[in-house]
Amino acid sequence: MSGRSSGVPGAIAMLSLAQSQHGKLAWNSLFGDAEKLADDGFKVSPRLAGMIVGRFPRPAPRTRWPISPTPTGPA
Repeated sequence: MSGRSSGVPGAIAMLSLAQSQHGKLAWNSLFGDAEKLADDGFKVSPRLAGMIVGRFPRPAPRTRWPISPTPTGPA
């Protein structure tokens, strides 16, 4: 799995069920670090920041922002 992975509803429940029925290690020992990162976040390194900026360039600045989400009038 990687940062490009995605899950479906029930994926964590399936992993929990499989671990409870067949696992030998405690759930926390398997996913404790991932839970901590999800809860607390992490500091982005300069290298990762550069990779993100290079992958997702900033959009051109706009001089006016529309107030209405539709171009012809209010929502």
